[in-house]
Amino acid sequence: MLRIATLASGSSGNCTVVSDGRWNILIDAGISCKRILDGLTDLDLDPLSLSGILITHEHTDHVNGLTNLLKKIRVPIYAPMATIDAMASRVQNLIPDQCWTFEPGQCFGIGDLVVESFPNSHDAACPVGYTITSGDCKMALCTDTGVITREAWEAVRGCGVLVGEMNHDIPMLRNGPYPAMLKARILGEKGHLSNEVGAQLAIHAAETGCQHFVMAHLSEENNTPELAMAAAVSAFQAAGAAPGEDVLITVAPRHVNSGWQEVPSCSL
Repeated sequence: MLRIATLASGSSGNCTVVSDGRWNILIDAGISCKRILDGLTDLDLDPLSLSGILITHEHTDHVNGLTNLLKKIRVPIYAPMATIDAMASRVQNLIPDQCWTFEPGQCFGIGDLVVESFPNSHDAACPVGYTITSGDCKMALCTDTGVITREAWEAVRGCGVLVGEMNHDIPMLRNGPYPAMLKARILGEKGHLSNEVGAQLAIHAAETGCQHFVMAHLSEENNTPELAMAAAVSAFQAAGAAPGEDVLITVAPRHVNSGWQEVPSCSL
């Protein structure tokens, strides 16, 4: 059995937990150490049981709690070398023999879990997404990317759960208070996925086995859960799928624990 839970999702902080009951992986640590420890405890996980922490990229909302967390527990950190180097000014207590590096696209094992990395397109040193597989159960996480890369498109095939980016509603962003330069960054190829583009990745995942789409990294200023849900439902219906029947669509909470969600098996 493979389970996932989000502890936080959005521009104020991101953290996801994946577990098969024995091996427990954190993806990003962008909230406070206290919130991470409390979230794990709420999930009945001993923080000392963490088997590894996967880092998608070095931005603060993905590594903010890492310095203090590493004071509490000793756990391997997995990230591309360029990301480790970029984190040096933001994360203290990074011990070289504690860091396991890889090139985007590489697969590796953490205990019985198989981790696959894939490159994303974001204004960071070496941004990646991940899939984690246990037996015939696979989850994928793809956020913080301005476009859906060819590798991401392929990686989500056969995942039972996709945690995918639905960052912004384009009209809300364009008409909002952000300065023009920041709007251009978000809308650019190294920015974030809009609701419409994020929904297209979710449809592709559903066509290849995904049964649960978790909408993630919603902007607090340029999106709402209602707008994201409406865009996802409309896209799935246009593709001939019935949300709630063919695929479950949920929103990753911004500030609270989502609770465990089981990853269904997939034969693809």
